[in-house]
Amino acid sequence: MSAPISPEGLFSRACSRIFLRLPRGAQTLAETEGGVGDKGNGAVGLVGNIPVTFTQGNSTIDTVAIVGQPLSEVAAQCGQYIKYQCRKGECGTCAVQVDGQWTRTCVTKIPHVPKGETFAVTVRGSMIKTAKSSRFYSFKSIIAGAKNNLLGMVGFVREGRRSKNNFKDRIDAEAELLEKAKARKAARLAAEQGKQ
Repeated sequence: MSAPISPEGLFSRACSRIFLRLPRGAQTLAETEGGVGDKGNGAVGLVGNIPVTFTQGNSTIDTVAIVGQPLSEVAAQCGQYIKYQCRKGECGTCAVQVDGQWTRTCVTKIPHVPKGETFAVTVRGSMIKTAKSSRFYSFKSIIAGAKNNLLGMVGFVREGRRSKNNFKDRIDAEAELLEKAKARKAARLAAEQGKQ
């Protein structure tokens, strides 16, 4: 027999198909050993006597909790994604609907619920986990950057060729201005020396 698995490890393995996107054919611990439906809440590390249901669109996740347990912790233990920002209850990013009223998950605790009833939580449909890029530089971004640099160089060369005559005219005009400035300075110095 293998070593016992902690509730956190058991939970993470049970939800790995959803979060880690295991390859087809790979089985989770819940599929091989049995999960909540087969062995009950205690067998998979869920402790509590308050049934909690998270509903988001057409999907429903059932779990159990203890009175006074933070709702954010209950959501995490059952795999329900909740978007957080401040974690102080000020911003409202984590707002969910409980009994028709909006409440903030990060500061809400599980209340006592009469036996036979369920603490129902409705999560906004827009609260979905976004896929993040695994690397900062991807092949696609490198190709896009090279393309932009190449287009910039081509444009720079083309503009230089088009304005070649204008560039020569500007340089000649600047040289002419420098000559005039030198002549004025020489005239001023000569006038100052003549006064002395």
